Amino acid sequence: MLVIILLFFGLAMDSGIVMMEKGASIKDLDIRKTIKYPLIFAVTNIVFLLGGYLFSKVLSNIVDNKFLIDLAMIILFCEGVLFLHRALFYKGFEEKLDRQFNDHKCIALACLTSMDTLCAGICLGLLRSHLYRMMIISFITIFFVTMLGLRFGYSYGAKYQKIFEFIEGACIILFAILTFLGVSRW
Repeated sequence: MLVIILLFFGLAMDSGIVMMEKGASIKDLDIRKTIKYPLIFAVTNIVFLLGGYLFSKVLSNIVDNKFLIDLAMIILFCEGVLFLHRALFYKGFEEKLDRQFNDHKCIALACLTSMDTLCAGICLGLLRSHLYRMMIISFITIFFVTMLGLRFGYSYGAKYQKIFEFIEGACIILFAILTFLGVSRW
């Protein structure tokens, strides 16, 4: 269970970084937006997680589970390496006022940051993880990390995003390695 929390914390960091950048570029961040935007991210992630989980059931009837699990772990590992690379070499985000950010753009950003959750849903479905437990953990971590990223960005700017990206990459790589080695039980 701790390994699944580690994975979802790493996945939530991606959304948190995106919302940190948005928080740094929003003029007025009231309590309504502080709750609404993370809620959009959390619900979108649940949809992608569920889609990946259901897709894993189709895949498990076609291809060997062990091969698919290994492939999913390699993909997640590579994604973690990409996040670490971005944390080390990304020049940074230019903070400028975004007057056009709205619910539709928030949904688009949530969909873009949920692609890794789709892959995680496939992987966890192949590992026969408990669906409801995954959904609850995913919702809670995405909601709170995204809310913290949004408020942090609004208050302090996006200057700390490299640290968050490094943590994100490390969490996802650690999850992939532990799962690949069979350390964790589902």
